Amino acid sequence: MPGSGGLSRKRERGANKRAIKTRRLARVNAGERSDALRARAADLIQGARAAQPKASHRQRS
Repeated sequence: MPGSGGLSRKRERGANKRAIKTRRLARVNAGERSDALRARAADLIQGARAAQPKASHRQRS
């Protein structure tokens, strides 16, 4: 059948386009997760620093 070869190529192209969109979306999501983790880590570090008691300076007698 001469027409069936074109149809499978068309389906394959569609599948490739969907795969590209899926990878692009996964990359964006991974970047957003990375940004969120980085921001959370910065907040945790800042919070830990704020919770530490300030060093008291002893006066010399």
